[in-house]
Amino acid sequence: MVKKILQDVLPPGTRSIRRIPIERDSVAKKTLKKIPEAVSRPPRVTQSRTGSTKSASASPVLDDNVVRGGRRKVNYPRVVLWVMAIVSALFLLIIAILFFSSATVKVTPKSESILVGKTFVAKKDPLVGELGYALMTLTKEGEEVVPGTPGKKVEKRAIGNIILYNNFNSYPRKFLADTRLLAGNGKIYKLQSTVTIPGRTKVDGKIVPGSVQARVYAEKPGLEYNILLTDLMGDFKVVAFTGDPQYETFYGRQKTDIAGGIVTTTFTVQDSVAQAVRTNIRASLKEQIIKEATAQKPADFVLYHDAPLFTFESLPLVSKDNSNVRIIEKVIFNGILFKRGVLADTLANTTSKTLAGIPVEAQELDALVFGLKNKKENISLATNQFSFTLTGTTTLVAKIFPEKIAKDLIGKRSKEFSNVIAEHKEIHEALAQMNPFWSPTFPDSIEKIEVVTQ
Repeated sequence: MVKKILQDVLPPGTRSIRRIPIERDSVAKKTLKKIPEAVSRPPRVTQSRTGSTKSASASPVLDDNVVRGGRRKVNYPRVVLWVMAIVSALFLLIIAILFFSSATVKVTPKSESILVGKTFVAKKDPLVGELGYALMTLTKEGEEVVPGTPGKKVEKRAIGNIILYNNFNSYPRKFLADTRLLAGNGKIYKLQSTVTIPGRTKVDGKIVPGSVQARVYAEKPGLEYNILLTDLMGDFKVVAFTGDPQYETFYGRQKTDIAGGIVTTTFTVQDSVAQAVRTNIRASLKEQIIKEATAQKPADFVLYHDAPLFTFESLPLVSKDNSNVRIIEKVIFNGILFKRGVLADTLANTTSKTLAGIPVEAQELDALVFGLKNKKENISLATNQFSFTLTGTTTLVAKIFPEKIAKDLIGKRSKEFSNVIAEHKEIHEALAQMNPFWSPTFPDSIEKIEVVTQ
């Protein structure tokens, strides 16, 4: 095996790579100036695997960012890219503001607790600024069945209306009161008063009998004399004309039910018992009718029932069966209705110092005590106006109109917010939240501005 010998010192005549003279191009000498050492590069060296040097060359290398004279040149493409990036960012920012911006405005309305204790006037047909009212009328009956004691015997005759016809001749015919008429049920009825039946006439070649309405009553009391119109009992005949041609040409026909006939023994109750029962019935009726009125009234109206607006009527006692009596009471309720908003505004204009002239809502409006100025006054549909009092405590709260506020803020700069809010007298304080938070103006669409009452 051949042993490799390393030599630390080269013999004379052998050239080291460091001793290779570097020949510079004559043209380069003429054209290139001396390059500062700070930007010069070492010569490029190529060496074989054996460590011997085959060739070596050195040439001046220029920095791409340096021009002749030592000045650094500007990289224009890179600057353009930065400018375009900044412009794009600004464009996207504007797009975000225009299309994704929104605002939330939280407002606190003005409010005031007031003590009411004044007299007001309500009118059926109010003018602008006056308080109007409406009337709700309800009727209801109530009854209670109580044991009775036998009373007097009651006999009543049936009564009703018929039409009498004259198809005998063209002359009028008079029939006196109590003229007897035979009905189709075989019962006798009588005329209640004297009547005259006109004679028959001819219309368009046809004979038309004369006619007149008459009231009849049963000859005797009793249920058997009652005739319903739907029973179709046939014609009434004049008993006096029996066997005469006039029997068929003078006749009557039922127009209404003939009713009311009865023969019975009534039952009664002592006056003190009846009065106590009627008092209970009235109290129950009052409670029931107030509930019905409250359920039926429109939601935007307030109903006061603390006034004497109840009219009671005691109906006659009615025997229910062989031993009991029905005690019946009737009530007519005239409820006074006020429109909530109008009444609240009236309270604000007459009682409040800070909310006068501002649309308001009144809390606990139903809790105020209502009373007629004239306790004996009966309010009805014919009443044009009346005076009343309201007493109690209520809280007035200014109405907030979100759409109006949002509309006034469209496109406004954020620094104008206070001026816009100041124009809304109903607002106590307000706070605006912009999204994005650095947006300088409110959105240009009412849908992007949310107004919240707190």
